[in-house]
Amino acid sequence: MLISIALVSTIMNIGCTYTGVSSNKEETKGVADLSGYKRLYYDFYMEELKKIEESIEGIALLDLDLNGIFELIIYFSGASASGSCEVYTIEDNEVRAFSACSPFTTLGDRRQRNITDSKNAVNVMFWANLPTNTLKDWQVNAGTVFVPYHNRETGEKIFVIISGNSAGEKDSWHTWHEFKTIDGALSATEMFSFEKVGGMDSNSSKFETLDWMINNISVSEEEFKTAITNFETGFNSEYEPIYFDYSNYSIRNKISDMKKDNEIDKMINTDTLVKFLLEFEGIPH
Repeated sequence: MLISIALVSTIMNIGCTYTGVSSNKEETKGVADLSGYKRLYYDFYMEELKKIEESIEGIALLDLDLNGIFELIIYFSGASASGSCEVYTIEDNEVRAFSACSPFTTLGDRRQRNITDSKNAVNVMFWANLPTNTLKDWQVNAGTVFVPYHNRETGEKIFVIISGNSAGEKDSWHTWHEFKTIDGALSATEMFSFEKVGGMDSNSSKFETLDWMINNISVSEEEFKTAITNFETGFNSEYEPIYFDYSNYSIRNKISDMKKDNEIDKMINTDTLVKFLLEFEGIPH
């Protein structure tokens, strides 16, 4: 499989290319029953993701542009409360990279991948968490979750993520992305962004918010708050979230509270991936 990309996160200068790895000759039971996009994603996983399997915290199949082709989303750890993820899609009957790669793997900056960019690939890494089950209001409001919405009047559906992170109340950034099909391929359009730029204040010698940004333009603190309120009010008046059950679209590592230090039970492996793909029904969100 030909697989090439060199993408850089807008928040961190992280690029990666992948070199291929030999596939396992002993196929897991059930692999022969996989076909279509499921088999493509399985082969891609074995050839490109298996070597960082221990870093993977979750796997989901979501139809982000609602065109009937499910995207593969690989979840990793992140920074603060925001996890990281990588998005892959299928074009011309091959798996292609849509987003930048995550630095939060065992290989870190040494990680390399060799995979073709998708037609509308973006140079950002999406900060995203994987919900355990049905979406909750606080998850929708907090962002960093892929959320489907429907238009209150027309019924039109869209997928949105508020990708972002923070270093406390004084320093944070968030960007709204809407997923859609453009020129026959998955795309992500930036809808709105806001950022608090933190730093050491020369007068107080304390870490403070030094600037407020709306759509990359410096504004006053009052204008900052007003712009966020106006955008969110307008969006929520037009769209309503769809509270679907993520457990029907994903597998994840489980955290056992019975173990010391909140040890993570590693549930992501070849067997669980094949089982997930075989049982996945691909029901629209």
